[in-house]
Amino acid sequence: MVVFNGLLKIKICEAVSLKPTAWSLRHAVGPRPQTFLLDPYIALNVDDSRIGQTATKQKTNSPAWHDEFVTDVCNGRKIELAVFHDAPIGYDDFVANCTIQFEELLQNGSRHFEDWQMVVDVGSPGTQMPQSHCALTGQPHLSLQRSWNLCLESWLAFLFALVSLPFSSLLNNPSFPLPRPQCTLCPGEI
Repeated sequence: MVVFNGLLKIKICEAVSLKPTAWSLRHAVGPRPQTFLLDPYIALNVDDSRIGQTATKQKTNSPAWHDEFVTDVCNGRKIELAVFHDAPIGYDDFVANCTIQFEELLQNGSRHFEDWQMVVDVGSPGTQMPQSHCALTGQPHLSLQRSWNLCLESWLAFLFALVSLPFSSLLNNPSFPLPRPQCTLCPGEI
C-alpha cells in the first residue's frame, strides 16, 4: 500500500457546468427549474480529515474560486473533493464528488501523473458525467477538465528521504542545531 507523507498544496480553480440535483430543486419555484443556479462550494478532505472548504459562489453553475490549501499529510491515501450547494434552508445539498488516490499520483515514483477521473453526478441516479482528464507533470499540476478544472500542486518532498540523509552530507559542519522533521497530523517526531 502506497501512502503519502509530506507537504501538500492544492489550488482549486474552477468547476464547469455543474448541474442542480433533484433534491436541490425542491425549493425552486417558477416554470423553468432547469435554469436553477447553484450556490456551490467545494469541501476538501485528505482521507477522513477536513482540510478546508472554498468560499461559496452565489448563483452560478460554473464557479471560479482560485483558493489554495496547504497541509502536512501523514500516511495519506486519498484526496476527496465534494461539491455542495449552499442551501438556504436545512442541510447543504451534495452535487458531485471526485476521489484521487495518492497511489495513482505516486505509483511511478516521478513527478508525472496522467489519468482519467470520473466525476460522479447525483442529478440523475445511475448516470455519470463525462470523464475528466487529469495530468500531473513537471512542477506537479493536476488539471481536471470539462466538469472540473483543478490545479493540484504538490511538493513530493518525502519525509523518509529527508530523515535518511545525514545532514553532514548536505552542510559542512553546521554550527546550529537542525530541527527534526515533524508531521502536524501525527504525534511525535518522525
